[in-house]
Amino acid sequence: MNLYLKQISIVGAIAISIISCESRYSSESKSLDANAADSTATGIPASLANQSFPDQRKFIRTAVLKFKVDNVVTTSYKIEDIVCKNKGFVTYTNLTNNIANTETVQVTADSLLQTVHYNMSNDIEIRVPNQELDTTLKSIATLIGFIDYRIIKAEDVTLNELGNTLTQKRTTQHFSRITKAIDNKGKKLNDMLDAEDKLIGKEQEADDALVANLDLNDKVKYSTVKISLYQNEAVKSEMLTAEKSIRPYRPSFISLLGESLLSGWEMLRELILAIIKVWPVILLCVGVYFLVRNYKKISLK
Repeated sequence: MNLYLKQISIVGAIAISIISCESRYSSESKSLDANAADSTATGIPASLANQSFPDQRKFIRTAVLKFKVDNVVTTSYKIEDIVCKNKGFVTYTNLTNNIANTETVQVTADSLLQTVHYNMSNDIEIRVPNQELDTTLKSIATLIGFIDYRIIKAEDVTLNELGNTLTQKRTTQHFSRITKAIDNKGKKLNDMLDAEDKLIGKEQEADDALVANLDLNDKVKYSTVKISLYQNEAVKSEMLTAEKSIRPYRPSFISLLGESLLSGWEMLRELILAIIKVWPVILLCVGVYFLVRNYKKISLK
């Protein structure tokens, strides 16, 4: 009886071991199959499927466009709406009218027709999130009548950012060493001043590198687009009121006659007064005349 129980116990233990091994093998097979499926779907080996590969390259994307439209003002408003819709903003706009020539013709006695030939243009600079640049450009493309050029650039600034970061790190470490040197060994005034100057210089370098990185990150985050719009020469006609010419004032004939008589009398009065003022001279001339005349008569006798 005891021998029979022992045999049953041995057979049971073997069965349990076999069942356990099969269960473990099944779970491992399922795990391997799942990993293989993930690898096939992603194109990444199963051993690397759990690792992340972030794209650390950074690009500054810019675009420059010039094109003709039917109406510059209307198109400018539409571009501003597109920029706002794509979470961007306008940094510059310069809407101008260049007058080619002006013609003015008098059509009635008191009316003028003025015709102005002008060219309208607008220079716009916008900034949009980098991920919205393509969508923004495609939306703007629907407004183009005739395109002069379209330039899109992507500048890789990954190494620039790395260089600024390393510069900032080096200058910060140098700054820390100089600070400790000042605290521990700075005793003489001249040495202290020199150390302080170096300290300020290194601090400035660290700040410049930080600002440069902030500027790079801002340009990476927001793309810049410069747009030049223009349209065909436009004509505007406008009716104006003709100004009446103002003639200078002229007095009447009676007034002129009176003024002439008065002026003549003034001249006569001045002449009489002038003659009276020189009466001695006139008297002397008369006396000389009679003396000469009498002398001739005496000589003839």
